[in-house]
Amino acid sequence: MSDASPLGRLLDDPALDEFEAALLVAEVLSVGVDKEKARSEVAALAQNFGTGEARSGESLCQFMAHQGFVGAVDDYYALATSCVDQVLERRSGIPITLAVIYLKVAHILGIQGSGINYPGHFLVDIAGQLIDPYRGALTDRPACERLLLEAGYAGPLADAFRATTARDIALRMLNNARGVFDAAGRWADALELLDHQQLLAPDEVELCFERARLWVGAGSLDMAREVLEAARLKFTDPRTQGAIDERLADFPRSDSGPVLN
Repeated sequence: MSDASPLGRLLDDPALDEFEAALLVAEVLSVGVDKEKARSEVAALAQNFGTGEARSGESLCQFMAHQGFVGAVDDYYALATSCVDQVLERRSGIPITLAVIYLKVAHILGIQGSGINYPGHFLVDIAGQLIDPYRGALTDRPACERLLLEAGYAGPLADAFRATTARDIALRMLNNARGVFDAAGRWADALELLDHQQLLAPDEVELCFERARLWVGAGSLDMAREVLEAARLKFTDPRTQGAIDERLADFPRSDSGPVLN
């Protein structure tokens, strides 16, 4: 699979940054991705940043807004909003694709920045300032923590503000695209994206659970069961096996038709 998937490059070259990871995801989601053009466009953005401007998250927000970058609204769920090359052209995208552009511009300018894996809405930290790239505005940790708690978030708060790697970015972008296919009942396309995700994260049992769920959606209980049985052989810790067994117990023994007699 690493030979067939553009994302194999993330495994071969750990030095690739978030923007390069996003370009590889775009190659998975669409054809004819002009990576050199995208690199030139983001370099031009950085060049347009005023030399006298303060190197801060706030100034970068203002600059990106002046350049016309906004959160997608009417086409929020279009695959184009997950393709960073198209977001550069359209100046409109979802939080994570806008975020990687913010980060690349910041890195070119020598401003420290990182992606923040905030649940449900990707954020960026630029020079110690927390930014919502979808709104093009600063936010802060206390406000984000309140939103999480109001939404019933039960995990450790520190995890919600964890800095991301390029691999994390790719996995989350693929999750977004897979959600679009899932909602449309495009099971084969969703399963194909899972192939790419499992290449990047072969030891994530949750991806096995997702594959089984998609096979159920596609109408094949036997394939779903096969996925879970293979996972049970791979993941040997008792807690994970217990979770797998719970899911296996929910399946009938066969998805063939009734016995006629």
